[in-house]
Amino acid sequence: AKGPCSEGFVRTSPVIFMCGGSDGQVSSQYLALAGSNTKSFTIPKGTKDFQVAVVLETAKDDVDLLVYNPSAQEYLVRYDTGKVSDMQLRGTLSGAGVGSDVGVTYTGSKSTPETVTLSGSAAVALEVHIKNNGIFPVTVTLQYSFGAITDCVDPWIGGCEEYDPFEVQRTIVDWGIWVATNYGTADKAWRELAGPMTETQQGWPADAAMVPFHKWSYVWTAWPMADAKGAKWQEVFHYVAPAGEFADKSGFDRAFALANISAAVESCAVDLHGNISSEDDAWNYLSKVDNMDTFLMECSKKTHIGVGELRLFISRADGHDELAREEFQSLWDRLHLCPVGFYRASEVIFNCHASSGHVEVLVAAQKDTSIAEFPRGIINLEVSLLANRDIDLMLWDPEASMWVVKWEGGIIGRGKQNGEYKGAQLTFSGDDSRGPLYEESVTIKGHLPTKLALKVHNYASMDTAVVLSYSWDQIEGPSCKNPPSGCKAIDEEKAATSADQLSEWMLKTYGSQHEAWQSFQRRYAVRSGVSEWMRFLSNGLRFNDWQQVWQAWPAHQQAPSSWQEVFFFADADHNGVVNETELGALYRQHKVKEVLSDLFMGLHQSEPNWTTAWQDSAEGSTKITSSRWQSMVMDLLEKRRLPGGSPVCKPPPAQKPAVFAQSTRVALGQAGKPKKIGNAEELGLVGNSFAVLVRLKVSGEAPSSQVGPVLGTPDAAEDQALFAGVLGGRPAMSFGGKVCQSDVVMPVDGWVEIAWVYDASTKEQRLYLDGSTVKVCGGVTAFLGFGAAVWEGLGEDPAVSWEASLGSLQIFPSAVPGYELRSMFKYTPKWQLDGEVTIDDADSAVRMGTSDSLGIRHRSFTALVSLFRDKSEDNGYQSVYTIFGTPKDNSLEMVVWNGKLGFSFGVTRCASDLVVPTGKWVDVGFVYDAERREHAIYQDGVLSKKCGGVEPYEGEGSKVWLGLSGKGIGDWKGKMRNVKLYGHSECGEALRVLSGQAAEVPAPAPTSRRLLSDGLGSVARQEEQAIEDVANDALAVVDLNHDGAIQQGEFLAELRAITGDTTLPVGSIATASATSTTSAAVVTMSTVATTTAAPVATTTAVAKATSMEVPTASPTT
Repeated sequence: AKGPCSEGFVRTSPVIFMCGGSDGQVSSQYLALAGSNTKSFTIPKGTKDFQVAVVLETAKDDVDLLVYNPSAQEYLVRYDTGKVSDMQLRGTLSGAGVGSDVGVTYTGSKSTPETVTLSGSAAVALEVHIKNNGIFPVTVTLQYSFGAITDCVDPWIGGCEEYDPFEVQRTIVDWGIWVATNYGTADKAWRELAGPMTETQQGWPADAAMVPFHKWSYVWTAWPMADAKGAKWQEVFHYVAPAGEFADKSGFDRAFALANISAAVESCAVDLHGNISSEDDAWNYLSKVDNMDTFLMECSKKTHIGVGELRLFISRADGHDELAREEFQSLWDRLHLCPVGFYRASEVIFNCHASSGHVEVLVAAQKDTSIAEFPRGIINLEVSLLANRDIDLMLWDPEASMWVVKWEGGIIGRGKQNGEYKGAQLTFSGDDSRGPLYEESVTIKGHLPTKLALKVHNYASMDTAVVLSYSWDQIEGPSCKNPPSGCKAIDEEKAATSADQLSEWMLKTYGSQHEAWQSFQRRYAVRSGVSEWMRFLSNGLRFNDWQQVWQAWPAHQQAPSSWQEVFFFADADHNGVVNETELGALYRQHKVKEVLSDLFMGLHQSEPNWTTAWQDSAEGSTKITSSRWQSMVMDLLEKRRLPGGSPVCKPPPAQKPAVFAQSTRVALGQAGKPKKIGNAEELGLVGNSFAVLVRLKVSGEAPSSQVGPVLGTPDAAEDQALFAGVLGGRPAMSFGGKVCQSDVVMPVDGWVEIAWVYDASTKEQRLYLDGSTVKVCGGVTAFLGFGAAVWEGLGEDPAVSWEASLGSLQIFPSAVPGYELRSMFKYTPKWQLDGEVTIDDADSAVRMGTSDSLGIRHRSFTALVSLFRDKSEDNGYQSVYTIFGTPKDNSLEMVVWNGKLGFSFGVTRCASDLVVPTGKWVDVGFVYDAERREHAIYQDGVLSKKCGGVEPYEGEGSKVWLGLSGKGIGDWKGKMRNVKLYGHSECGEALRVLSGQAAEVPAPAPTSRRLLSDGLGSVARQEEQAIEDVANDALAVVDLNHDGAIQQGEFLAELRAITGDTTLPVGSIATASATSTTSAAVVTMSTVATTTAAPVATTTAVAKATSMEVPTASPTT
């Protein structure tokens, strides 16, 4: 391919011209593509006595020889309309821009071979065209000769052009994306593209078919963008076959792999930036041979691409072993970096120097999407788009308000694909509507004096991933600036606020950070067909993946900042990829904010003296160690306890409205009586997501044949019947002919909480037992039992083989997320009396259940009731009236005694100091906290008495009644309503909400114990790690000097920031020691990823609140 060309040049013509002439007749071959009339070669100005003959391989070939004068834009020789033609075979051409006395002899189009002879020398360059009139490519032999070339100085050689290895490499990468997407494998691509052009020669191995130089044009021009790119097919051939006239399979494979190698190198550049953030430092590092070898070996291990291939791509593109600055710049530009304090706001960052690259862009369905804005002053811009959906590339001039490039309606478009705009020369590839791949390009030669916006229209009915390829030579003038175009200043406060809002949504939507990561990876990081070459970058969420994450958040349009700013915030190490660790930090951010708020606000409210709060937290030490901090966060999240033991009181979450709810205990199975509770449509079960939540106790061991329906549709068709219940001792669910049965056997003779959930969006049936997922079954179509009657305790088979008690039943018209189930069961009463009841004697009292079934024995509980005391009740010392009691032995009593509320287990009594008025409704709460051994009595939402040292209630099987006690204690006289018994202890704020005195708050994020519930390792270890992660993130916020502990000054700073209490003293913060393991100077990448993303805004707020000089970390290293 190089032939006689000088070093740094490659052959681009079938005819080579040297100053001294051809020294006789020379032959070369040329492939005339089907239906083509293109320039074969150029006769240089001053060439004397040129002659060329076109020799055909067969008589069937229909080819014509033409000579064209580009300066006059006319044919000198053409069979029909030329100055010399079939009608006039000879002539002397003068006055036609070719000089004087140039004699032309033409043998005519019917001759064999067709020959043209030019006598004398032309004063201008002339083009020789080979016109193929057939429908198949034709190989012709050019037999030519010429004399000396006037005014020619050796070693000039015509037909050779300077070789730009970087342009060739960029072009082959673009081709590689297209060819890999279109053909899949190098073998198939070689077979279909090169196969028709391969040749074998005597002495070659049988499998050594190769493509000669002149036929490579056929292989290359199969790519629609071949003529639009900067490198010609001849230059590409030199890359594929650098040492000869033939391209073999190995050279083709090397070119095919270049796109993959490019993506691999970009992935390794990301890793390099993770360790060396400064461009100059990275250049100094890689310019040393040993360091470059290390980088290549590490990259090879990661990508499984050979060190030699990587080295050839990165540092030998120019033919030299050493890494050139231009080669390094190309590597570094792939990171799309902005200066400190700025974020990437555009798909492309427009640096002043020559640059090129590829990015994947998501374009919205059936609309225009703006991709980038080319700055004024850009020189020699080339841009192309590739998609597997029909798209249009467009350029818009925002200052002139006009379409510069647009197939319909642009200055450059359908009627004119080449032209000038404001001094720059534009070439448009035209509309590509052939499919299955669609590729369009624009080349702008020269200086662009105005901004142009790149837009793309997506005709498809779905969002489409588009690969944008771009390159330019330079940017000059005012647009060459720092920061470069495409970078914008970051507003950290707004970005942090948006990140916190996104974090809150993620916590509510996904049961764990691992679940969030898997969902985003599965849903958003799946590469489209055109970007399989980017597979090396799939170990994280890239820039445009993040746009889809952002759009999945329903409230993203109300966020105070853009998705690009939040990506910058989440990408803690700023390497262009949000990895799982960084996403985990973002996921936890809102939880961390809640922890800090609950901890410091709780301490401020429970301990008016800050010194006591500090002493409780530091436990008498001069600092809060990391282990102590872990313990504090554990107590806060797990036990809702502050340092010093005070509880954290927060309102309960808002509960989803149920379409059906039943709290009355009923028997199921052989001792029960089935009842119809509604039809499937009314209950929201048909065609939709739904959830069924129950408290259930199964009696006796469960044989494998056990069938225990809780809900069923006995009248529905067999393939549409719904069943939610127990099969062989295991929770099970079925409809549509699909049975989903847990692998976990549920305990018997004890109360359990079961949820049967169907998610129509994912077509999944999910089974939960006591808050844990015990089975997920996919591929299940929604329940379609239209008109089916839904029964409690009856399924398709009327024969039941179990005995059970149903404590509560709720049906919801949505797929309740797993993380919400614990909260929903927690705030579902163990026992409830809706409406109002009048009690004035033993006969009107209400039996509630046993202490075991109600969850009172040995446990915490909360009992709520609204009381209306009849005026007949007096407040005498001996007057006792029962609210809740155990008539058998009076071992558990909640009463009005002496006109005041009383609470007792056996002889241990707790009495309020507030009188309960008669003749009016009063909200009452009795709370027992088994952990703190504490009774609490609330009246109208106010804590009226708290008594400590109370051992848990011991009464086994004691029957509990509403309004009735045993001998010596009077029955209730009056009314009761809104009676609820919960299986946990609550505090004042929550009691006010549960009794209807205050508004509910939005549902909270899942508890920390579920943050990593579906990660690797044991559940217990996952839960511990979840709390450790939250604690570490929170510690990083408060630990301003990064010494791994919290000093008193740091404690006060956060206390001031959280509470806004400016009366608190300002403490000092010592600088971290040089040996601190978490000092910024030695922070590792894993530390950066887990601690940098979340705390930016909070740390800033702390520094502002304290007005202290806070030591800051150095840039990420």
